[in-house]
Amino acid sequence: MMKKIFIKIISSTIFILTSIDVSGQLSLLTLKPEDQIEREVYIKGFIQADFMTSFQNMRSKDGFSAYSIEIPQTNAISSNFSVRQTTFGIGFKQKNSQNDQTLSVYTEIDFAGPNNTTAPRFRHGYIQWKRWLAGQSWSNFSDIEMLPMIFDFMPPDGLLLTRRLQLRYTVPVSKKGTCLSH
Repeated sequence: MMKKIFIKIISSTIFILTSIDVSGQLSLLTLKPEDQIEREVYIKGFIQADFMTSFQNMRSKDGFSAYSIEIPQTNAISSNFSVRQTTFGIGFKQKNSQNDQTLSVYTEIDFAGPNNTTAPRFRHGYIQWKRWLAGQSWSNFSDIEMLPMIFDFMPPDGLLLTRRLQLRYTVPVSKKGTCLSH
C-alpha cells in the first residue's frame, strides 16, 4: 500500500520551473588618500524571478518541498510567479595599508515578507571589525556555501538556515578558510 502511494506521489508531482538570475556588486565610491587607508562604499544584490507550474496541489508556493505534497492527491494545475529571493545590500569597507579588512558595515534586504508577500524583509545588518562581528548574520550552524542558489526558494530537507543577532569572534583554523566561531 505504501509503495503504491509513494509511486503515485512521485509520478504525479511535476514542476515546471523557469528562473532568471542576475547578480553582482558595484562599487559606488573608493577613496585612498595619503594615509593609505582605502575606503569603499558598494551595493550588491541578486535578482531572481521564478515562474513555477505544478500539476498537483502543493502547499508550498516557493518551490518543491517534500512535506508540502498533499495526500490524497487531487488533479489541479497551480502556478506561481515570485521575486522573493531577490536581495539588495549596501556596505562600507575600510582596509589598512596591509590590504586586510579592518572595518566593514553591511545591511541587506530581500522580498520574502510575511504571509507569502513580497514585502521587504531585513536579512543582514552588522558591523565587522577584524575578527569581531556584531549584528544579524548567518548563524554559526548555517553553511550557506553549500546551498545551491538555483530554481526554488526551498532549501534541501534537513538544512539549517537561520540568521541570528549575535556578537561573534571568529578564528581561522586552516588556510582554506575554515573558521571556528565563539
